[in-house]
Amino acid sequence: MTNRALASLFAVAAVAVLAACTTTTPSAGGDSSGSAGGGSSSAGDCPTVAGFEYFSADIITTAPAEGQVFGDGTEITFEGPAELVPLYVLSYVDDAGEAVEVQNSAFDPSAPKGTYTTVNNVFDSDANGKYGIFELQTIDDGSFSFDDDVSKNGDTVTLGRYCVSIETE
Repeated sequence: MTNRALASLFAVAAVAVLAACTTTTPSAGGDSSGSAGGGSSSAGDCPTVAGFEYFSADIITTAPAEGQVFGDGTEITFEGPAELVPLYVLSYVDDAGEAVEVQNSAFDPSAPKGTYTTVNNVFDSDANGKYGIFELQTIDDGSFSFDDDVSKNGDTVTLGRYCVSIETE
């Protein structure tokens, strides 16, 4: 197995372990600024959830548009360093204003280097038609020097949180 394949496998396992360890769900509130490349913009109609503030690290050069549809097979794409092994965690914002995780996965490792795309479907009917928080992550293996614009939890580095609209099949 190649180093990249092992890194991808490790990354997926790490996200699964982190997801299993989550015991609290943040409540509504918090900052909603951020866009690709570390700039700022209003999050418009996107809900705010404390602990899930929208942002994008400078290392991400292209991010999805605010409110982009995800979950019905629509493609979502990011661009960043070619060596990145990205993962994501998708949560929807329920009627109480809390983030509820519905999915986590790795991006396709065979995609062109530097462009990361996923086309996954969401089957949680409670998420359908709701805003979601698409959290882009990677595992810090020491090959990157991250600026202060990322969020770290152990070896897991959150590179951005983006508002999406969840549509299910």
